[in-house]
Amino acid sequence: MNKRSNYISSWMRVIFLLLIDQLSKHYFFSNNLNTGISFGWLINFSLVFWLVITAFVFILIWLIKTPSKTTYGQWARELFIAGAVSNLIDRFLFAGVRDWLQLPFWSVSNNLADIWISLGVLGIIAEESFSARKHQTK
Repeated sequence: MNKRSNYISSWMRVIFLLLIDQLSKHYFFSNNLNTGISFGWLINFSLVFWLVITAFVFILIWLIKTPSKTTYGQWARELFIAGAVSNLIDRFLFAGVRDWLQLPFWSVSNNLADIWISLGVLGIIAEESFSARKHQTK
């Protein structure tokens, strides 16, 4: 595959994940609107809340502009971008994120986007750690 088709495939996967999350929120939503950030932290709209959202947007821009060197790193970026954009859509349309997924080992509700963001962050950290370790051994 050439670079252009990789780019298109990547965005198609992001859009697909975003649509799955939005449809799941529509179908399973149980009136649990999270007006805070991840895991219900910072419930009120404070300065810290907006600083976190701003940082999130800058990370999103960095991820879009900085392509990954590995396949799993690209998948991690796609998961993060899809989850972040889906939750930002909720935030703008509903003034909060629609949570519906109650995990048995967690006391707060989540959604698929939250899971994708978490998996994306873990994948990005793993990619950066492995590439840093690879550069140290050379």
